[in-house]
Amino acid sequence: MPTGFAELNDVEAVPGRGSNTAETYKAFLNRPIIGGRAFAVSTDPDKPGWSWANGYNSQSKQSFEEKALQLCEEKAGAICRLYAVDDQVVW
Repeated sequence: MPTGFAELNDVEAVPGRGSNTAETYKAFLNRPIIGGRAFAVSTDPDKPGWSWANGYNSQSKQSFEEKALQLCEEKAGAICRLYAVDDQVVW
């Protein structure tokens, strides 16, 4: 569900900014939506992290949202939340 937190293309609005977050978010925005896409960021300002996923991982039966969260949490070592799903900011 869109939250109105920010416009989808507002790279500067992405919270929890860490190394290369802006560039990675721009790359996420430029990817086609193939079976869906999600961008997740860490909720801990002391442990920045981010990740994104698209499509569907048929081996693990994970959705793209679950995969983005899992990868983000592994990278950050902290709890992550979805920032954007498909073409909507959900933060």
